[in-house]
Amino acid sequence: MGVIGAKDYIDQLLVQKYGDIKANNHDNIASIVSPDEMYRNMDEYANVKRQMLALSYKLNTVCQKLTIKSAYKDLDRLKRAKAQAQAC
Repeated sequence: MGVIGAKDYIDQLLVQKYGDIKANNHDNIASIVSPDEMYRNMDEYANVKRQMLALSYKLNTVCQKLTIKSAYKDLDRLKRAKAQAQAC
């Protein structure tokens, strides 16, 4: 199985530097974000992402339609140029 610890020189230096620092996360409960606030923020983020996806879809649809319209205009212009060349 895997061994816990430094795997290369940089990890060894980090372990030496920060090895004595203790993490007491349970002591600082007052500074933790409330679950309701966290869920509100997550919901807001999800709503923003959903709106961005919807706008991206609409933008892609508009761009595709413009590309198709431009291609038809180019094709029409080529047909007219070809017809004029044959008429001469």
